[in-house]
Amino acid sequence: MLAADQYSATPVFTLLDEAAQGRIGIDQRWLHAILDRGPDAIEELVRFGLTPQGENRLDLTDDLVAMVRYFRDPRALPYLVQVVRRDPTDVPDDVNFALPAFGAAAVEPLLQLAQELEEDQAGEVAFLLAGLGQKGVRDPRILELLLDRLDYDLRDGALCLGLYGDPAAIPAIEKFLVELPNDNQLLFALNELREPSKVEDEPFDIWASYPEVSAPDFSVMDEPARLEILRTGSDPLDRAEAAHSFFTEDMSDDAVTALLAAARADADASVRGRCWEAVASHEDSPPLREQLTQRLNDPSVAPEERAGCLVGLALLDAPIYDQALLLYQISEIRPKVLEAMWRSLDRRFGKYFVSHLDDPHLETQRIAIRGVGYLQMRGELARLKAFWGEEELREDALYAFALAAPSDPTPSALRTLLKRITADAHLSEDETELVMLALDERLRMAGKSPVFRPLGPDDDED
Repeated sequence: MLAADQYSATPVFTLLDEAAQGRIGIDQRWLHAILDRGPDAIEELVRFGLTPQGENRLDLTDDLVAMVRYFRDPRALPYLVQVVRRDPTDVPDDVNFALPAFGAAAVEPLLQLAQELEEDQAGEVAFLLAGLGQKGVRDPRILELLLDRLDYDLRDGALCLGLYGDPAAIPAIEKFLVELPNDNQLLFALNELREPSKVEDEPFDIWASYPEVSAPDFSVMDEPARLEILRTGSDPLDRAEAAHSFFTEDMSDDAVTALLAAARADADASVRGRCWEAVASHEDSPPLREQLTQRLNDPSVAPEERAGCLVGLALLDAPIYDQALLLYQISEIRPKVLEAMWRSLDRRFGKYFVSHLDDPHLETQRIAIRGVGYLQMRGELARLKAFWGEEELREDALYAFALAAPSDPTPSALRTLLKRITADAHLSEDETELVMLALDERLRMAGKSPVFRPLGPDDDED
């Protein structure tokens, strides 16, 4: 596994391949190691992008396109066209922003691609060609294609012609307006052709899309790969996330042995804490409880490790109340202590969640919301609903609300609750799935089987 301090000396193709396998984090350190090489990175970037991606665990298309947009180097044009060719009906947004920078050079390959496609698949390519008009590109073949598009799909064609901005399209628009004088799309296109809007390049901040530091993507790794990082990773963050990837997951005896070894010997207290949590989420035995309790009660043990032991004991339904109150006073580990509190389902902790619902630390606020849900604190439902309007907290608040809202823990009653939440919160498809998971959790907490997403033989219950 590559360490971050090795990135700058690692070939670009290797950096991309390691990220595509999930073995290194896709973060600003990784991005700097590529972009800081300037134009020298383009050939390797394009070579990777044009290589068949079948063996990759992660799709880096959006990252590669963003880098092409950043560099604006004509050598990358074949890759952008290949991205469009792979899925001409779902073109990444950054392609729309990147292609106009290539100007007339993009005309020929896009026209060729448009000829290869059926009309019902060529809409995005027509839009890309139209966008070249914003850079002053004029080509009679583009105009002909867009006029054909107008005949095939009136409003889509009008949109493209308005974007392209060639006044030669005015007669065609006016012809259709005779039959549809109040069509807004046609009127808008006509106005754009007569008095084009000024279009300025949007500033592109590629860094805003990447965290400063990110761990590898353990969700796409098999168990041996994760254990290798746990044992040998140079970054404590990577080792801690490797340990956490086993949380609530079925694991082999080798994994349990490795986690216990790291829990006792890793140099970093946060890693040790994560290891104790992972093992406790997998098994319950008197020796494990004894080890967790001993480490938790030992004041010489680092707070981060003790907090992990606290979570582990909460998972095992062991008493944690006194030690939780003691460790809560340590601000650095307070989010982890609050997590242990809600996992314990001990209603005596309720006031702590209420006091952190408006915490300035986002992760602490999310944990507090989760605690309100799991303790079914119905007096806080109005506050949960208020969070529905906050993008960063909406999903947490929906999940917690579904846990706490008044309802009997029966399939019929919870189906009624789902309908009510759907109507009140205007749920998206993904949000509906999230709320159904919460309602299934209510059934499990009541000792009943889930009904919205029943676990199959290959599912893990987490």
